[in-house]
Amino acid sequence: MKRIVCIILLVYLFMACQPTPDQAYVHQKDETQMITDAQQPVADNQTVAEQVQAPQIWEKIVDEDNFHIRAHAAVYVPDCRALPIYETEAVAFTQEKVDILWNKLVGDREMRESRIDDSQLPKSQLALMMQNEKERIDGFERNEYYEENVKNCEDRIKYYQSLYPNAPDDWVYTPVTSEIKEMIWKTDNGVQHVFGIDATDGNGVTFRMYNDSYYEKNGSAPIPHAQFQFQRSTYMFYTEYRNDGTAVDPSAATSGADGLLLSPKEAIAVADDLIRAVDSEMEVDRVELYPVGIYDDAGVRQGHTCYAIVYHRTANGCPIAIINGSTGGPAAATPAWAYEQCAVLVDDDGIQCVKWDAPLSIGDCRVQSCKLLTFADAIPLAETMLRYRYSGQAEGVTLTIRVTDVRLELMRTIQQDNVTKGLLVPVWNFYGVRERHFDSDQFDDDKTMNMLLLSLNAVTGNPIDATLGY
Repeated sequence: MKRIVCIILLVYLFMACQPTPDQAYVHQKDETQMITDAQQPVADNQTVAEQVQAPQIWEKIVDEDNFHIRAHAAVYVPDCRALPIYETEAVAFTQEKVDILWNKLVGDREMRESRIDDSQLPKSQLALMMQNEKERIDGFERNEYYEENVKNCEDRIKYYQSLYPNAPDDWVYTPVTSEIKEMIWKTDNGVQHVFGIDATDGNGVTFRMYNDSYYEKNGSAPIPHAQFQFQRSTYMFYTEYRNDGTAVDPSAATSGADGLLLSPKEAIAVADDLIRAVDSEMEVDRVELYPVGIYDDAGVRQGHTCYAIVYHRTANGCPIAIINGSTGGPAAATPAWAYEQCAVLVDDDGIQCVKWDAPLSIGDCRVQSCKLLTFADAIPLAETMLRYRYSGQAEGVTLTIRVTDVRLELMRTIQQDNVTKGLLVPVWNFYGVRERHFDSDQFDDDKTMNMLLLSLNAVTGNPIDATLGY
């Protein structure tokens, strides 16, 4: 009990005096103390579930003026003996792994170079890019950012229109193999160096893998951001920033969508044949029915439904959190580092899309079995930090935070003494949505996609900012 009281006092101290980004990196993170706390003995070799004593459902209602918290959240605890702390770092896709991806996805299909010099874009591609910008405008929420977002899209449309009259009628490329090479492109933003592969068959199939990409004027980044994307057609793509997928039971033996014969179980087998041939540490996180296609003039999506099989990495069998976005950047005084994402779209015809960003390698184990906060100890901290983080956004609006699920998992943070490397640490992650009801008719009410609301270090109880990495 003394431990939890001390942590709450530290949280209030943090709320009262927020340091600058440079100071925050030192103040909020005492890695040595965290490791010491994590190494405390675990009673009677308890499993993770026995340590944390979490309920299946967490329920909470908070009403404070125009700020509200609503929690009816499933609580997920990994089925493992222990949660460790590992060192980790960003890695590139090796030639061996790229060859596996190429052979399984491309096979003997003839592929050619896909340049991205703006002056080389054909009319069909420019037309598609203009259509995409128009669709983005139609989808914007009418909030305080609406006019700025629309203007940015309209500026891009005007730029594409200026290129259209002199654009070639078709792509012109040289043959491409699976060999990783340096490509140098001249773009409107300067000379860009890309290390990887950028290939198409000219009929919608694309295979893009960038291990590093930078502009000469900026130089190479301290942490490379490896990216891979494969598509069977231009509209068969996956993005983590959509919220219209429908969760399905991964073990189901029958389809859950009209016109889709493949079952979720069969779809997973198709995706696993690819992903686990490349990396045995990847495991299925969830399966969704995922609509794909393009919109017609009436705003109706023309396409069909795929399964989206989303993967997470594991460390000694323990799941690593899937988080949108990245850590670092100028405001954080640390290099930008994207969180790992991996997903495969599968339908009756096979794999339609693969998206894999920012792969990690698992390094040395710093702690094999961490001493963890119980769920009962974590919850008061979570309630305090949810109030602190979001109640200030409730000016002029009625703001509701809805917590949908709570997960005990590993999360990639930044090492204290080496900002280009990370640690995988146990965390309590709280996921859900933010809803805003505006008091004025000037803006439309809005609701975020499901997102990470709060992270608490499951060893120390300290909050972790997912955008800072500490």
